[in-house]
Amino acid sequence: MTETLPQLAVKAKALAYRNRSRRNWVWLGGLLSGIAASGFWLGFFSGNVVNPKTSVSICVALGLVAAALTLLVGQKTFFPQTAKCPSCGYCWELREGRYVPLAERMETWDKCPGCGFPMSDFLLERALHGEA
Repeated sequence: MTETLPQLAVKAKALAYRNRSRRNWVWLGGLLSGIAASGFWLGFFSGNVVNPKTSVSICVALGLVAAALTLLVGQKTFFPQTAKCPSCGYCWELREGRYVPLAERMETWDKCPGCGFPMSDFLLERALHGEA
C-alpha cells in the first residue's frame, strides 16, 4: 500500500525535527568538549596560564569550531535525508537563529511555500483521519 501525501508530510516534518535535534547534539558535544579541554588545560598547565578566562574562552571556541567542522564534513553522515515537501520537493529543514526571518521558519508555515500543500499539524491530522 502506498502512502498518502499527508502521511508523507507528517514523516517529512518529523524528519526535520530529528535533523534539528541531531544538529543541536553535535553543537552541545562541541561545547562540552571545549569545556572539558579547558578543564584539562587548566588542570595540567595551570602554571603556564596567564589568564584562565582567556584559556577557557579559547578552548570553548575551539570546541565549537570542531563542532562546525564536524557538521560540515559529516553532512551526509549525520543527515542522509533532508526533509522535503512530498508534493513539490521544497526544503522543509528547520532554520533557527536570531537572524532567520519568521517567514522562513518551518514551524510557522500553514502551507508549503513551494506549492501551497497544507502542512500545519491541524490540517494534516484532519487529512489523515478523512475529514474534509
